[in-house]
Amino acid sequence: MTATAFQGAVVITVCGPLDHTGGDRLRRLLNAACTAFAPRIVIDLTEVGFMDSAGLNILLTAHHRAAKAGGWLRLAGASEQVLATLHVVGVDTVIGVHLTVAAALA
Repeated sequence: MTATAFQGAVVITVCGPLDHTGGDRLRRLLNAACTAFAPRIVIDLTEVGFMDSAGLNILLTAHHRAAKAGGWLRLAGASEQVLATLHVVGVDTVIGVHLTVAAALA
């Protein structure tokens, strides 16, 4: 998992499952990113094959924190399985979901 500053945003690239065991590092990176004024955060999910409720909770919490600080959080590159999970619980109606990081940054 990496966090990179790019075009005025923080792009966090997640590798592997986003679940109760894999979410702690993402939570720490998001907490740091959300402390900025008007944080702009893109989470690259290209390498995520599985996400459970713990991962969804991390994303929703960070989205609300970023919005409260005047910024945003967007998702990019989700697989069909992850997209289905986001859709079933309605997260895709709350957090912007984009095909690529470039589209999320636009």
